[in-house]
Amino acid sequence: MEELNSLTKPTLTDVDIQNRLSLLLEFLQCNEVLYLWQYDTEGNCLWTNSSLPIYDTMLRHAKDFDEIIAFGQDHDTPLMITSLTGMMWSVVYQKDIAHQLSRIHIIGPVFTAMLSDDTIALLQKRPDIREHWKVKLYDYLRQVPVVTTTNFIKYTLMLHFSINNEHLKPSDITYADFNYDSFADRSTKSVDYASYWARENVMLDIIRTGDIYRKSSLGPASAHLSNMQPHNIQELERTRQYTIIFIGLCIRAAIDGGVSPDTAFSRGNIYLNNLSHAKSYGDITASAQLAFDDFLFLVHNHLHLNQYSENIKACIDYIELHTDDDLNIPLLAEKIGYSDYYLSKKFKKEVGVNINAYIKKARVQKAAYLLVSSKMSIQEISDMLHFGNRNFFCRAFKEEMHTTPAAFRTSHQKY
Repeated sequence: MEELNSLTKPTLTDVDIQNRLSLLLEFLQCNEVLYLWQYDTEGNCLWTNSSLPIYDTMLRHAKDFDEIIAFGQDHDTPLMITSLTGMMWSVVYQKDIAHQLSRIHIIGPVFTAMLSDDTIALLQKRPDIREHWKVKLYDYLRQVPVVTTTNFIKYTLMLHFSINNEHLKPSDITYADFNYDSFADRSTKSVDYASYWARENVMLDIIRTGDIYRKSSLGPASAHLSNMQPHNIQELERTRQYTIIFIGLCIRAAIDGGVSPDTAFSRGNIYLNNLSHAKSYGDITASAQLAFDDFLFLVHNHLHLNQYSENIKACIDYIELHTDDDLNIPLLAEKIGYSDYYLSKKFKKEVGVNINAYIKKARVQKAAYLLVSSKMSIQEISDMLHFGNRNFFCRAFKEEMHTTPAAFRTSHQKY
């Protein structure tokens, strides 16, 4: 990373900051493929590890950079930005010895859930998306890393510590609204309550069943409130009340899914408390997003992982959430700190099948979801899930689902 030219605190030199950022980047790349950006106080990009400058353009489309700079001049804590599509960035500010803004560091973009092909197709039809973006929009969005909200907050706090030598809490982060000006005027548009109710029921059913695969069909949970975007204080309060109701329903859905009432209500109280202090639409949607993710994984872990040891739980979770990756035993063993042999033996003993068989099953289940929820071809699904070739994919799918991928898709088209 290029040399940094200012101090953030007297205890950190330029070299200290540079070394910390290099170590942080190395650490992040071991877990997620994330993009870091560095800007000066005029908004000029000084450095990035991303080869796609379009993400810088998308950031500026989501939030006026002058507003990002202005926030950093008045605040020391991070800013988290969410676009209308649910794309997120985190902004961390570096101050010099005179406490003046000197550099702006940004992680992003990320999604907290993969966008479905149908969602991308709808985005390509939006009149506010520039025509020259639409041609490659699918590729751009598919390359955006998918990171859980919890992890993205952790990475934001780690970046802040690397720059400012200061430990913060998640509640110290400010959540920014996206720009409204670049989108069609919604002030006269009535809320589609039927769609709101239908989407809410799907989300609650996903929590109730702990189905992490169906989550990606929704896009970010914060998009649930897209019809409630406030234009004045009264509408902001209305959005807050709807979100309070939504989180209450999430608590009950988690209890229906088997989570103990004590655990569910204790978690829910955290988000309800955050809502009581929320000062912007961004704060409110962030609470909705965190609550949905949290309750979903609470139920998922309760239903599927209680019988396993902690490390095997971690291994299973990693497999299920990374079916698109090139998974193998050495990689998984390294992730949880076991030797290849010990992981293989322990996994087979606890789960009842070997790791490769479990990976294949998880990929087939993801393939079944994609066959129904997307317009991807069978070959594209096979390639994405690393089946090697279409023939092997079809055999593996038939062994697990007792039908071919084409027949499975056809039989579910009515849904």
